[in-house]
Amino acid sequence: HAEDGALLVERIADALHEPFAVGGVEVDVGASIGVATHPEDGRTCEALLHAADQAMYAAKQQGRNCYYLFDSQQNSVQNQRQEMIRQAAESLRNGDFELYYQPKVNMKTGQVLGAEALLRWQHPERGLLSPSEFLPLLTGDPLMAELEEWVLRQGIQQLHEWHLHDLRLTLSINISGQFLQESGFVDKLSALLALYPTLPASALELEILETTALENITRASEIIRRCRSRGVGFALDDFGTGYSSLTHLKRLPADAIKIDCSF
Repeated sequence: HAEDGALLVERIADALHEPFAVGGVEVDVGASIGVATHPEDGRTCEALLHAADQAMYAAKQQGRNCYYLFDSQQNSVQNQRQEMIRQAAESLRNGDFELYYQPKVNMKTGQVLGAEALLRWQHPERGLLSPSEFLPLLTGDPLMAELEEWVLRQGIQQLHEWHLHDLRLTLSINISGQFLQESGFVDKLSALLALYPTLPASALELEILETTALENITRASEIIRRCRSRGVGFALDDFGTGYSSLTHLKRLPADAIKIDCSF
């Protein structure tokens, strides 16, 4: 039974954790252990080993020196995520992603001041998908950075075309904290802007969620300052859904704050 397996695994982990001497040096080892049970998780040796292997990787993700009991439901969710990532990678190569542009309007004068780029996925089977239907599943995967770089490239190109036709608009592009805090982000942004020397960097505004900015506020504020020194604007999105401390605004040098309705 699964409960008996858990007790056995704890004993194995405790035994492995006991330090021992090798050549006069004390060695301490740990173990990440995956557990599968018959017949719930598989009826063949191959199926059981596969399930235990999946559980072991889940144990590794939870940290050192722990075990994980195979969860078929969670494994199904993980398989769905991997399939979504595979489809998104293929769609990115095939040009199935699109940017829609939502205008920003001065409500007093009716003047269109700029736009916000909104990502959409023209899924080959499910039709047009909004970000909420696929971005949560892509978060944390390297493909997410590729997709965000594509959005940045497409958005800046569109902004340049507007300015060539005397549409002096600004464009806001949403970026994740993961993408913002990549080591080469500022260099990538500078290289993209350098492709369009007549486009003022001030026409571009990057939006970052308050919650992701606060995950590593020191790193985020440093990168925001470097981008602003190049003329790029920054907005703090969904303010009020995170810690909502006004003192954070001293450390996050944003040009604009988008206040969440709930706040």
